[in-house]
Amino acid sequence: MRCDGREFSMTVPRLSELLGAMMLYLPVGLIPLTFEGTLNPIVVVVLSLILIGIHELTHALAYLAFTGSTPGVGVGPYYIYVRMDKPVKRSQFTLVALSTVIGLSALLLALWKMTGADEFAVLYFMNLIGSSGDFIMAVESLAYPSESLVSDRGDVNYFCVVDDWVPPRWLNYFRAFLRRTALLVPLLLVMSLPLGLSLDRVGNELTIRLNPLVAVAFYLTGIFISAYLTRKNREDE
Repeated sequence: MRCDGREFSMTVPRLSELLGAMMLYLPVGLIPLTFEGTLNPIVVVVLSLILIGIHELTHALAYLAFTGSTPGVGVGPYYIYVRMDKPVKRSQFTLVALSTVIGLSALLLALWKMTGADEFAVLYFMNLIGSSGDFIMAVESLAYPSESLVSDRGDVNYFCVVDDWVPPRWLNYFRAFLRRTALLVPLLLVMSLPLGLSLDRVGNELTIRLNPLVAVAFYLTGIFISAYLTRKNREDE
């Protein structure tokens, strides 16, 4: 893509950044996921492998709808990606990223609610996990002007903007925030267990209860500390 303005690149997120993204949106995504059922592990594995193809096909169909061109597919060290050599608008790139985070997730959730098949609930959960990179790219893409052009090479994305455009400050430390979230939030959630657990023994029966408010308090504390440390570190640089 020939750029007549300034060009910025967006690389594939690190594994720690993917985990941090999951820590941010999974609690919201899991709210509708309450079920009791028996699942066949082999069936779950097979469906999860099929989901990978459906996930990437969703991106490919979104690009096809916007450009009329067939995108390509590639494989990275820990990810599969769809690439589109033909430039698209930033707004379209954001919608392609969200096509799995929101679109495919909503479809799988609806199929679970309509059919009652718990396998769709598992696929919904697996898609949420597999969409962490899409979530990061969708959020970061919002920093760029909607009419700027994007060339999606799969392992790196190039944004072409006007010469006088200046990236917002949060874009420079968003991924650092995700890395800290990946470290702090799981740790604080584990620390919340001794305070949130209660044991009741009646005769030979032992009842274990977990106070969700304690877990939520520690979770939000972890997010706040991650944001504070990230901002402080950037100010000290």
